[in-house]
Amino acid sequence: MIEIPLTQGQVALIDNTDWDLVTQYEWCASLDANGTTYYAQSEVRGKSVLMHRLLLNTPKGAKTDHKDHNGCNNRRDNIRICSV
Repeated sequence: MIEIPLTQGQVALIDNTDWDLVTQYEWCASLDANGTTYYAQSEVRGKSVLMHRLLLNTPKGAKTDHKDHNGCNNRRDNIRICSV
């Protein structure tokens, strides 16, 4: 497991195998609309992208779920694509 420092005192967690993909971008902490959960966010080719969606290559219309409800825990065993 690797910790990726974010803004606002937050840290994203990733698997070692995702290091090369994640370190291509600068990441910040982004608070959700409810003001309760932080997510790792970056600009990729001019678009705002959440780290968990980048890692899973989540298709449009699908959601990515964090099993432990920690939006910064982007380890593969904690995130999954879902339809809800």
